Amino acid sequence: MMSVRSVTPAIGAACVSLLLLSASACATGLRQQRTDTGTVTVGVTTSGSGVSALTFRVTVEPAGISDTVKADTGVLTRSNIPEGSHVVRLLDLPARCRVEGPAERTITISQARRSAALRFHVVCG
Repeated sequence: MMSVRSVTPAIGAACVSLLLLSASACATGLRQQRTDTGTVTVGVTTSGSGVSALTFRVTVEPAGISDTVKADTGVLTRSNIPEGSHVVRLLDLPARCRVEGPAERTITISQARRSAALRFHVVCG
């Protein structure tokens, strides 16, 4: 017959092992940003009449990003942008709207600069 003292350490060791296995499984499930990538944030500010209903398209190439932003203070943030130069474009503006400055801009993600932010100012008549 086994005594309580000989069973208790075995149960304790099994519980500790189960706890460590559970914790390590959770740690591997976390998404971490790769060290060779960065983040880009693109803001849009639009002035003029009737802009609250407008949306524009933003692309980031060659990262392969294409998404829409609201014309009145829209913001697009994307992570996991590979290192290198990328062209950011603001597209699908109505004929009555124009971008102040270029509608195409270049950003660079590097080890020294992991994030880039830019803002497009749009005026609609």
